[in-house]
Amino acid sequence: MAPVYVLDSCVLYPVVIRDLLLTLATLDAFEPRWTEAILDEMTRNVLADHPTIDPAHFEAGSVGAMRRAFPSAMVEGYEHLIERMDNHPKVRHVAAVAVHIDAAAVP
Repeated sequence: MAPVYVLDSCVLYPVVIRDLLLTLATLDAFEPRWTEAILDEMTRNVLADHPTIDPAHFEAGSVGAMRRAFPSAMVEGYEHLIERMDNHPKVRHVAAVAVHIDAAAVP
């Protein structure tokens, strides 16, 4: 059984790292997990830094492909743990997800 990793927006944002990680996941090196908040943050940052990208195209293409390729990657029900996390406030949601699903790592 492959380990479970929470992929935060900071590793999903750079296309080269995103492609590498998702390729490794398709090869069963690990099982990726993320949340709507993580995907929204990645999308928001990509579109802010690359204003020529059509938001609908990015959502349908890149984010849509991630959703289709990894339908079990979406994590829900972790929100009640956020306030218990004592790491940096901006990434407490990621720690909460990792705890909620007993993730092996947050690369």
